[in-house]
Amino acid sequence: MAFPQEAYDTLKKKYSLPDAAELNRHFGIGQIEQQDFLLREIRKEILKKFEFFQGLCEGLLNPEGNVWDLYESRLLTEQQKTKIFQTYRKLMMFLRSSLILSIIEDEAKDAAFLSAALKEWLSLHEELLHIADHIKQAWKTEESYKSVLDYMG
Repeated sequence: MAFPQEAYDTLKKKYSLPDAAELNRHFGIGQIEQQDFLLREIRKEILKKFEFFQGLCEGLLNPEGNVWDLYESRLLTEQQKTKIFQTYRKLMMFLRSSLILSIIEDEAKDAAFLSAALKEWLSLHEELLHIADHIKQAWKTEESYKSVLDYMG
């Protein structure tokens, strides 16, 4: 089976949704085959991406036990952590909005969520790219294993 494009197109007209191709490019919805509750299934795929980056931000803001979180976090300035927290808050708003939607199960509200989530994702894209690049660069700094362990306590 393939993505139920006809069903999506019907919903797209009904709710003025973004193009499925754009949602697929950003959130990988193309593997969804289920036609029933299609918007709910798309919302779940969007959540996967938001949850991934929420976890990344959380690890940087509150490193616990993972060497990579501790290593990357200690190389951030307070200003960078403040920016990351602002991004984290935006991601959490969408995660909690989805939590509510999973309780009320309303197709129109799922549709509004999809449109808002894509818009928010596009606005967060640059900041998330900046965060990812910064933590990648952190691994280029020469640190001994011992200094990292000393930092960990």
